[in-house]
Amino acid sequence: MSSPAVSNERLSANETEQAMRELMEYLRHDSFDVAMSLEIGGVNGLQPLLVGSSKVFDRPTVDADWMGRAYPTYWQTTICVYETEQLVPYAIASGDGKSIIMTKTTNDEIVDRALRASCTEMGSRVGMAAKPTTKEKVTKYSVLNTMSLAWRIGRCIARATKHNTTSTIAEQIIDEVGGPESAKFLFRGKIIGVERRLWKGHSYGEITIQQIVDEEQESTTSGAMETVAVGGVIKVPFKNENIYAKHVKDDGTEEYVAMVPDLIAVLDTQSGKALGV
Repeated sequence: MSSPAVSNERLSANETEQAMRELMEYLRHDSFDVAMSLEIGGVNGLQPLLVGSSKVFDRPTVDADWMGRAYPTYWQTTICVYETEQLVPYAIASGDGKSIIMTKTTNDEIVDRALRASCTEMGSRVGMAAKPTTKEKVTKYSVLNTMSLAWRIGRCIARATKHNTTSTIAEQIIDEVGGPESAKFLFRGKIIGVERRLWKGHSYGEITIQQIVDEEQESTTSGAMETVAVGGVIKVPFKNENIYAKHVKDDGTEEYVAMVPDLIAVLDTQSGKALGV
């Protein structure tokens, strides 16, 4: 758990493994069967692979998570939709010798607020181990196949980079994940404004993307997929993750073209990769 702004600058340690050790010691557990990510988004999608496959634990990873995306709050997860008291006990560790365990709560939301306050005081980046769950709850409540989906998207980007076709990366990703019924191409443009600030362990801000005029577009984009919005600008506010996309037309009228729980990605046409907040 962290602010993306801090994660870009701070070196990683084995804080997630340390948090798991702290929680296992508290629960008097000697081992576990598989590791699973809270969210597939960002670095957290890789944590179960890094920790589970370590020499210490050597456990497989579940192809699933509790969000189907990334979002900065712990209680906005699928398991909390169906059941209460699934978040504690949890443990967090800073990676430099500090750790905290929360054992009880009266509601799910306060867990996240307490966790975030602790995370901020511990340097705005901690490893976290959540309450152990069961195979039954994973199969009933989680979002399945998200790790393999992320892998397929990564393969698509690698393929586009190799064949120099990143100018149409959005279209290729949409084909990879299931076609127009699964994803939409919202807008094509260039970033003309960025506002950003760090507050209570979150990266807040907004980007503004302006429509590319015809003479600025690469010739390789001819015949590209039609976008949902045309002309004007798109504004995308974020709180660690992109919250919504609002199209502001040339005449000043506004329309929301996407918002959470939709996953909104801003792609760099040069590399094909998503731009983090």
